[in-house]
Amino acid sequence: MRAILMLMLMTPLIEIATFIRVGELIGLWPTLLGVVVSAVVGILVIQSQGLALATQLRAAMSRGEVPAQTVADAMMVFVAGVLLVVPGYFTDVLGLLLLIPPVRTLLYNHMKARTTVVASVHTSSGRQEGPRVIELDDDNYRER
Repeated sequence: MRAILMLMLMTPLIEIATFIRVGELIGLWPTLLGVVVSAVVGILVIQSQGLALATQLRAAMSRGEVPAQTVADAMMVFVAGVLLVVPGYFTDVLGLLLLIPPVRTLLYNHMKARTTVVASVHTSSGRQEGPRVIELDDDNYRER
């Protein structure tokens, strides 16, 4: 948890340093063009992911599979798209890494090994439980 917090705090500094270094190497306009192109690619990835996820989920459910890896894979591709939209080259590299299927599989297996799934199951006896009725004879009834 602390590592994630530190990464979130350090990301802007890393992005600024990377942006300056890339700007020194290739110039201002190509650097800005790279940021804009990666944002457009990120938007396209996010848009395409919604429809693809729905199709994959439907197919997995029809086969009777639990689509855990399908959902995790789609979420990682969505996060990759978001990282590409965020301006900067450090997040672009992270986003591009998440677009590589073996990297996603490695991350999924790592998360799966560290995750415990708890499920609750409700079973029914099959009989319908109707309204609860108390029948009372006139002899057993008295007013207060």
